[in-house]
Amino acid sequence: MGEMIGACWAFSTAATIESLTQINLGVLYDLSVQQIVDCDTSNLGCKGGWPHLAFRYIMKQGGLTTEATYPFAGVDGTCDAMKAAQTVAAIGGYVRVPRNSEQALMAAVAQQPVSVGLHASDDFQHYRKGVFNGYCQNNNITHIVTFVGYDETSSDKYWIVKNSWGDWWGDNGYIKMERDIASPEGLCGIATYAVYPTP
Repeated sequence: MGEMIGACWAFSTAATIESLTQINLGVLYDLSVQQIVDCDTSNLGCKGGWPHLAFRYIMKQGGLTTEATYPFAGVDGTCDAMKAAQTVAAIGGYVRVPRNSEQALMAAVAQQPVSVGLHASDDFQHYRKGVFNGYCQNNNITHIVTFVGYDETSSDKYWIVKNSWGDWWGDNGYIKMERDIASPEGLCGIATYAVYPTP
């Protein structure tokens, strides 16, 4: 399920809750992105938003329903309260990762996937494979992705990042981004906004 409609924040929100639920309950749900887009009035639907605000909505709502129950439409819609009430995965809170610390982000990602903001520059958008270290701004968040891990080789340290643009993009929907750069904001500003849900 890909998106180019400004709902990246909702995809990342759903992805982190799917992962948290699997880690804690051993069940992997395909959660409804459309419920978040339609029903979270603190964000702007397909015009953009922030995962920490979505987490607040989900806490108040009591959880998310499944993709099968409330399928993705790709456009803003009216909240279907009856579908949204059929929750299967709940959270108890969320944690903001300390700013400008890739070490703090690394500690968080070691436990579970994390929603991360970054600057999706032209170089980022045209990524295909390898460890990305192309041009982007470190103080201009334009996109939300999901950090799922990290690794290193003899020559590179990198983050493993799931994007929401579909399997056709990048390396089967993923990008490897250079880790531990000199700037405290991290490459493309990845250390300036990071948040994850808690049980």
